[in-house]
Formats: sequence, structure tokens, C-alpha cells
Amino acid sequence: MTKKKMTLLAVTAVAVIGISGGAVYAYNYQQEQTRQEQVKIEQEKKEAAEKAERERAAEAKAEIEKQLDTIEQNMKALYANEDMKMPADGLTQDKIDAVQKELDAFKETYGADLDASKEQESRFESLEKEFQYIPAMFEIVGTYGSLYPEGQLAVPGDDANHLLTKMKTSLEALKTSKPDFYSQYMGKVDEAQNALAGQLAVRDAVFMIYDKETGAMVEGVTREQYQDVLEAVNGLPENVLKTELLGYLPTVEQTLTAQEEAERKAAQESQQRKQASGNGTGSQVSNSDGGTSSGYTEGETYSGNEDSWSGGSESYSSGGSEPSGESSTVGGAEEEIPPKDQIGYMGEEYQSWTGTITGGGEIKGGGTWEGGTW
Repeated sequence: MTKKKMTLLAVTAVAVIGISGGAVYAYNYQQEQTRQEQVKIEQEKKEAAEKAERERAAEAKAEIEKQLDTIEQNMKALYANEDMKMPADGLTQDKIDAVQKELDAFKETYGADLDASKEQESRFESLEKEFQYIPAMFEIVGTYGSLYPEGQLAVPGDDANHLLTKMKTSLEALKTSKPDFYSQYMGKVDEAQNALAGQLAVRDAVFMIYDKETGAMVEGVTREQYQDVLEAVNGLPENVLKTELLGYLPTVEQTLTAQEEAERKAAQESQQRKQASGNGTGSQVSNSDGGTSSGYTEGETYSGNEDSWSGGSESYSSGGSEPSGESSTVGGAEEEIPPKDQIGYMGEEYQSWTGTITGGGEIKGGGTWEGGTW
């Protein structure tokens, strides 16, 4: 082969190689361009998805925040004001239950939701903790209201003690978290306990004049004691205890009335006996010339209330109560009613003394007593 042909072949080979290399390069370039375009598209899709997710998450957080705001506002409405120190005056169980349902629904929906921020999770926990005080405070307020429906302690005895003890236990649990509420209602509990002690003191006073076991008045009770106890019972609030105690007092009043009537009757009878004794007295007397009389002879005799005399000698008879020592004049001589030691009175019986009395009222010689029945 000639040198010229060899040169031509070399040139041709180089040309072929050059053409082939260019084609490969063009192909590879095209492939890279396609790949890059695909990567770009995927990136754009990813960025779009991420943006959509961020927007969705932001909307979810906004919705969570909105619900937390609603729960917080509804919870504050359960209190007297926004500082949430004291429960509202118009608080009801229905309002409490409504907020409880909101808390439960939120926890069920967002409890495991990754969209909620740490701040939102913390806020919900605070609301949930705050809410736990509401039912306890509401119960205490309701208990106090049942004790004082009209401003007076209306529940007596053991029932009141039970309620007050329950209130104190509940209040102790609120001492740190709700100090204002604790102080106010602990003071109310102390007042209620003092009022209860007063009611129980009245009850004890009733049982000092009335024996519950025998159903009778205690011996020795006076009308003044009864009136004091009655006044104390009437001063109690209208409750079961007052009704019970008022049921015991009529027995005491009736017993006192019966005793007083018996005493009045006895005094009246005693007075009548004294009056009868004063109207039925007489005495043996001596005549003007110093003569004496003895026994029940045919002489002059005075008896009872009758102003009748007969015969010439005198005798004295009496009936009724003790004589007073008064005297009267009969037939010119002085008749002296015998003193207490000369006349005895025994119920419806009488005793009569017969003897000689001087004009000066002195007794001379012996005398005799005779008795009988009117």
C-alpha cells in the first residue's frame, strides 16, 4: 500500500471516529436534560405537596386554637369573673356538663394529633386541670344552699353535721388552688357549726323539761322554765328539729296547768275551811253572879251558827278550822272563843269544851272535851 493511500485511510478513520463521538455526546446530553427536567418536576411536586401540607397543618392548628378559645370562654363563664376565683351565681350542672363534653370531644379528636403544637397541648392540659375545680366548688355552694335555703340553718342535727363535715373535706382540697373560695366558704362552715350548736343546745334544753323515754314532764319543772324553753324553740328556723321539739312541749304545758289547777283548788278549799271555822265558834261562859255551868244540861246552849239559846246554863261547841280567840257577850257575860290548844279540828269532825270562864276571860277549875261529827 502506498503512503498516499495510508494517509487517506487515516483521515477517513479520524472522520468516522469524530462523527460517532459527536452522536454519543449528543445522546448523553439529551438524556441528562431529560433527567434534570424530571427532577425539577418532582421537586416542584414535592414543594407543592409540602406547601399544601403546611397550609393544611396551619389550618388544623388554627382550628385547634379556635376550639381551645371556645372551651376557655365557656369555662370562664362558669365563674363569677375572668380571674376564675369564685363560681358564678347562676352556675348549673347543665352548664358544667356542657363544658365537660367539649373537653372530652377535643381530647378524643386531637389527643394524638401531630398537628397540635406543644403550646396547644400545654394549654389544653391547663384548661382540663382548671375544670376539675368547678364541680367541687359547685357542690360546696349547693351544699351550703341546702343548709341555708332562706338565710337560716334549716337542716338540724346529724344531717347538718354530715353535710358540714363533707364541705370541710372538699374545701381542704381547694385551699391552695382556690384560696379566696376556701376562705369565704370555710367561714360559712364555721358559722353553720355555731348555729347548729345553738340548735342542739335548744334541743338539750327541751329534754331537760321533757323525758323522751317516758313521754312525761320532768319532775320539778316550773312555769318559768317552760316559758324560757318554749321561747327558745320558737326562735329556731322552720325545720324538722323545730317541728319535733314543738311536739313535745304540749305535754309539759298540760302537766303544769294540771298542777297549777290542783294547787289553786287546794288553796281555795283551805280558804273556805278557814272561813267556815270563823263563822261557827262559841264558848262556855259564866253568868254575872259568878255561877258556873258544866255539861250539856237543861241550861242555855249555843251551837254552830245559830243564835239560839235555851236553859240557864251555858255550853260551847265548835266545828271547822282553828279559832282566832275572839269573844262575844251572851246574857251579860263575856264568851271567849277558846284558843288553839282548847279546840281541835279534824276534817268534818268537831270537839266541844265545857267549863267555867270568868268575866275577864280566864278559865277557872277544870273542863271537859266532847267530840262529834258535823
